[in-house]
Amino acid sequence: MINSNMMIIRSIRYASSTAKTSSKPVDDYTYCINNVRKVDYENFICTGLLRPSSLQRPTMAIRALNAELASIRDQVSNTQIGQMRLQFWRETIDAIYSSLNTNVIKKINQPVAREINLVIKHNQLTKLWFHRLIKSRETTLNDMPFTDIEQLENYLEQSITPTYYLLLELAKQRSLNTDHIASHLGRSQGLINIVRGIPYNAHKRRCFIPLSYLIEYNVSQQDIFNGQFSTEQCRHVIYQLCNQSWFHLQKTIELFEQEKNFQKENIFSSLKKNHNRSLFLPIIVIYDYLKQIMFGLSSTTTQKDVEVIQPPDDAISCMKFSPASVPQTYLIASSWANDIRCWEIQSNGQTIAKAMQKHDAPILSCCWSDDGTKVFTASCDKTAKMWDLQSNTFVQIAAHDQPIRTINYIQRPSYACVMTGGWDRTVKFWDTRQATPLKQLALTERIYAADVFGPMAVITTADRAIQVYSLDQGPTEYKKIESLLKYQHRCISIFTDKSRNPNGFAIGSIEGRVAITYVDTPNPAADNFTFKCHRSTPTATSSTQDIFSVNDIAFHPIHGTLATVGSDGRYSFWDKDDRTKLKTSDVINDQSITCCAFDSRGQLFGYASSLDVLAELASNQKPMKQESDLLNSSFILKTTQKGKPCIILDGHRYKHRRDNLDGSISWTCTHELCSASVRTYGERVVRRNDGHLHARTLLVDPQQEFLSRLKKRAAEDTITIPKIYDEELMRSINEHSINIREHLPSFSSVKSTLYRHRQRSQKLKSFDPNCKSSEWNLLPSKKRPLTIDVNNNDEKRRKYSSLAYPYDYFLAQNYMFMYVYASILSGLQQQM
Repeated sequence: MINSNMMIIRSIRYASSTAKTSSKPVDDYTYCINNVRKVDYENFICTGLLRPSSLQRPTMAIRALNAELASIRDQVSNTQIGQMRLQFWRETIDAIYSSLNTNVIKKINQPVAREINLVIKHNQLTKLWFHRLIKSRETTLNDMPFTDIEQLENYLEQSITPTYYLLLELAKQRSLNTDHIASHLGRSQGLINIVRGIPYNAHKRRCFIPLSYLIEYNVSQQDIFNGQFSTEQCRHVIYQLCNQSWFHLQKTIELFEQEKNFQKENIFSSLKKNHNRSLFLPIIVIYDYLKQIMFGLSSTTTQKDVEVIQPPDDAISCMKFSPASVPQTYLIASSWANDIRCWEIQSNGQTIAKAMQKHDAPILSCCWSDDGTKVFTASCDKTAKMWDLQSNTFVQIAAHDQPIRTINYIQRPSYACVMTGGWDRTVKFWDTRQATPLKQLALTERIYAADVFGPMAVITTADRAIQVYSLDQGPTEYKKIESLLKYQHRCISIFTDKSRNPNGFAIGSIEGRVAITYVDTPNPAADNFTFKCHRSTPTATSSTQDIFSVNDIAFHPIHGTLATVGSDGRYSFWDKDDRTKLKTSDVINDQSITCCAFDSRGQLFGYASSLDVLAELASNQKPMKQESDLLNSSFILKTTQKGKPCIILDGHRYKHRRDNLDGSISWTCTHELCSASVRTYGERVVRRNDGHLHARTLLVDPQQEFLSRLKKRAAEDTITIPKIYDEELMRSINEHSINIREHLPSFSSVKSTLYRHRQRSQKLKSFDPNCKSSEWNLLPSKKRPLTIDVNNNDEKRRKYSSLAYPYDYFLAQNYMFMYVYASILSGLQQQM
């Protein structure tokens, strides 16, 4: 009875979810909910999040009406039937509004129409918007394409925007500014819907892409119908539609922030503070789709990238685009050829070489001033210089005792200065008009990377320490943060929140890993994370993975996504908020990519493909010669039982820790509480830190050697286990002394282990002399017949624990009976 009840319940659920009509009546509001959820799921979610909740039911009715109108084209076979359905809705809306004046109630049989009737009666909605929704659908009944983008946007203005006008009237938020927000939002959403519907409409042999775009990129409608969406020409067409949608979305957000009801908030903040913002939740949906689509389309192949003319003659160390204050786009790049160069970027992506300046040694870093009139450089000649682009002068402004690794420009309301970080373990702040630094900070190690954004500066050093400084009231230490990475840091970049305020940074290491760290977060364990990148993909034939250094990180100024470049010669785009990869390029020129940058408008991405000098120096570095005899000590290379390498040095055993970039190998002591370590290069010990915290172990462990010999003989010899133990015990006593017996295990402690080892390692023979050993091994162990070697008299003395089956014990009691049994089995096999 219980089972039949369960079957009935499941049958009812199945029928209600799949059948066109349910046996149980569904109320009008539920019908609208199901319809919107099926046809327009994103707007269904946004409607469910509307606040106050009293807006949800009328909004769902309006969304259901729009879904009904949009579905007419797919439900009819010819234009006349579609016109009849649109006429039905036109007459229904007229009848509802006429009943408001005459109080004559006309029966309505359509559930969505009944809900619309309730919405109109309880709210003052404009009749014009309903008629625009209905009239706009007549355009698509004939499947005629749009001539240009203006005609397409006019259609979207009539078919989608009236929905937002009605929502604003429901919330009593109509104004000139909100109407403009609704207009741009409707166009942006409509263009995204056109892009998302390209495969479906192509299957129906419909194409709503403007003909002007198709002609411009030499794409025919037949190409669309044939599903050729991945061609380069089609990708350009789709990108143009997405770019136009992005333009309207940007205008929507700008007007949204100007509206007085939303001035103190933004669309990405919490909905609890201002309910009016929930009317425009589709902004987030559109933004997410555009971010995914445009990053997938804008990263073109290597052949389409524009190479800068007259590049540097040596490896490129740093590159930066001009700030937003400069109307024209410029690019600067420093190199190991001791020079820094400047190019002008034209609108078509082509470059014009403008000027060049030189240092006396390689330049490691460069940056712009906020007004774009000056460029600052940091060099291995221990100086930093300022390049005035207007007068083309190049003067020294800073000096360190060692090469300067980083340079950043700081612009705050009360002061402006240049921050330099050198390998002399100091950070200095310079006024370009003075010969001495304004402030100097001493750090524990060399500065490897630094970044500045607004009131925040972050510095990382050779010992993986991270220092965060506040710059508002002069450079002051704000916080020390422990790194999430275990290997040397290579680059660092600050990221911001939606309000363009810095709130964290990303660090790349030589291990092919990036760490995302928030400075002030209530839950660091959940918000901070690391991810792997710039690593080779293991194949079916090889499980090894090549790991490459992360050389630079850059954040998109608008989207907030980040780009990483590495020594594998690839660049990748990532979304740190969704923790997903967006795009990865192919290998560029079989060389490392040393640095990258976005322009201030987020329209250009530049990267430098050249020799990675720092990595080459590390790989070519020879171990330093030491005069100490301890470093010339020899070691024994061995393999553990698990197949891992280890070494024995001066009686201590060391396990493998890592392979270093300079070709040496690091080893650590195997003792649990010992931190001793050594480094070897080839057959020599080049570094030792062997302050052991435990007693010295023997070079050869007698106990381990005793057990190894026992297991080997138990697997290979045919004599009894007790006899093997006695012989090996006497051998150990002869090799060492009688006292060694106290350190060796007793027979009772190893007896079961040896018997199991013999059982697993026993090589069974087949009754059929023609049976191949490979075929025999394919048989499951439990299905193999018992094999007895009649010429081996010791076999009958095997213990019960070494036999495979319980009844084999009784067979072993009588040798002759077992021989007869084996002969019978052999005869049966020959007959078969």
